[in-house]
Amino acid sequence: MNNLKAQISLISGILLMIPCILFATAISTPADSLQNLLKDCPDAGKKAIIYVHLADIYVDSINIATTYWNEALTEAVKAEDEYITKLALDALVQRYASKDEKIVKKYINIAQQVLPESHNALFIDYLYCYNIWMEMRKNNSLELIEQELNELKNENLQDMTLEEQIRWEYLTGVSLDYFSLLTHAYSEIGKAIPYIERALDKVSEFPMKDRIHFEILCRYELSDLYTAVNDKKAADEINKMIELHKKWNSQNTSFERKFLDESDYYMKQYSLIIFLGDLIDRKEAQKYYEKYMGIARKKNKMKSTYETRARYYKTIGDYQASITYIDSTILTEHYEPEVLIPLYAVKAGLYYKIKDYKNAYLALKEGNKLQTKNKITKREQQMAEMQTRFDVSKLELDKMSLAYKNKQIALIASCILLLGLIAWSIYQRYMVKRLKKMHRKLMIANEEVKKQSEKATESEKMKTAFLNSICHEIRTPLNSIAGFSELITDESLDAVTREEFKDLILNNSTTLLSIVNNILELSELVSSYEPLPVEPTDIYGLCIEEMEILKEKILNSDILCITEADKKEIIIPTNAFYLSRVIGNLLSNAAKFTEKGTITLTCQIDEDQEVVVISVTDTGIGIPTDKQEWVFERFTKVDDFKPGTGLGLYICRIIIQRLGGNISIDTCYTKGCKVLVCMPIK
Repeated sequence: MNNLKAQISLISGILLMIPCILFATAISTPADSLQNLLKDCPDAGKKAIIYVHLADIYVDSINIATTYWNEALTEAVKAEDEYITKLALDALVQRYASKDEKIVKKYINIAQQVLPESHNALFIDYLYCYNIWMEMRKNNSLELIEQELNELKNENLQDMTLEEQIRWEYLTGVSLDYFSLLTHAYSEIGKAIPYIERALDKVSEFPMKDRIHFEILCRYELSDLYTAVNDKKAADEINKMIELHKKWNSQNTSFERKFLDESDYYMKQYSLIIFLGDLIDRKEAQKYYEKYMGIARKKNKMKSTYETRARYYKTIGDYQASITYIDSTILTEHYEPEVLIPLYAVKAGLYYKIKDYKNAYLALKEGNKLQTKNKITKREQQMAEMQTRFDVSKLELDKMSLAYKNKQIALIASCILLLGLIAWSIYQRYMVKRLKKMHRKLMIANEEVKKQSEKATESEKMKTAFLNSICHEIRTPLNSIAGFSELITDESLDAVTREEFKDLILNNSTTLLSIVNNILELSELVSSYEPLPVEPTDIYGLCIEEMEILKEKILNSDILCITEADKKEIIIPTNAFYLSRVIGNLLSNAAKFTEKGTITLTCQIDEDQEVVVISVTDTGIGIPTDKQEWVFERFTKVDDFKPGTGLGLYICRIIIQRLGGNISIDTCYTKGCKVLVCMPIK
């Protein structure tokens, strides 16, 4: 295993040395050599390193460097190189944070996608907080930071994740600091320090490689706060920032950033320490001044050191030298008047300290002259801006006036059009209603025609069925009468036989007469819907009479006829003739369809319903459930082979309805058939 690791390390070293060898042998500029390497380099990790080198070379050209950092980010994501990914994201967010918030949010979203591991959460929070900090400074507003804090307020501080707590503490401290500056309440700046310190304490719980960016951000803010409250710890915080920066660079073990020039970074940090003034002693100031000047000489950046050198000599008490470097600063740097005015004020103060009152006066005079000129320039600019605004406002007013007239014309035209549309819609609605009404009437008429047609068709069918049934029913007794009448005249037959023929002719004549009577009775009943005349009638007596008639007709000894009643006399107002016909028909039907068993006729009073219930129960073949209502229609028979016209139950229902009662079949009875007749007591 150790040998394998050694081999892998050796191969990695050789691969990393290849770009260096190529750099050394290239005859063109480093940038050209690197560009040539990109053409033949298939490895995403190596391409990412080359793009970092190119970004370092063009560090002074912001647009070119940004392009290379974007390419480095793309290749680092492909190669899953976390260090270069963070390096590129940090550089790009710092590049755009003060310029384009949308682009920064895009990079933060990329960071969330390509660095999903939990240990990268603090780095993403760093990018987010850095962007908010820069937006606050750019817009001179606390709106964005307050929005973020309001979102965090929805959660209890104890329920927040550690990253959310750090973000809360840091943003709260920054908002207090900046609010104090905006309101000129400089004495309140110190209230922000505990929040940043607590943020640093929480950040320290993370490993160095995960916390380093956020820690630098916190220490930068803390050094600024310590400086504002004249706390000597400001220099310590700047030193810690420098050390953290070095540690971040030392985490890169895969390649050497040989084109990276960090002289500006270190000069800036050393300058910050020198500008602390009385917060550091002379020896310490001299030490950092020597470091600062050493870098400036090495990098040939002496012209950019005049302001820092002026500050240094002021700190050590060499006021004349300080004045000299202030003059050099004024001559070499193209400062705006707002920057030069304080420099002249400092210069006057230094002349005053060395008791050169004349030059102090001249410096103040020059500063006042600049201040006056600056005010005049600003007022002229304001006047020009106001004139421009006035002209623009006048044009906008004219434009608004014209637009208002156009709107009035458009409104009037719209109103006319709207009224026309309303009138047209009302007319259309009226016509639609008429059409709907006509359509509805037509549909009703059509339905009525359809119903009448169906009724006519049904009536025709029923008439045909009636005629067929009547013909069949009449033919049977007529054939018997005709046949036996012919036989009765036959002299060859004996007298006894001919006497039997007489009885058969009489019975068939009676049957034929019954059929004709039923038809006539039906015709009479359906010709009117008026109630039938009624008089007090003994219902129990009617039941006894009809049962006796049935007993005389039944020749089958296997059928037992039973009559039951609550009382021996039940008097109600009804039509005795028609009610007896109903009871007789029901008993005849029961006998027709019962071959063995019982036929029971009952008569009971239902006090609750105020009706008399007459029921005819048999043990015959019964009626199927689906035909128990159908059998009350005309010309319907359960058994087509049984004699009858199919009018019996239909006539019974008509009679009972005209007597004010109702007739139905008991669906609960299953041993045969049970017909119920309910007649009102009063």
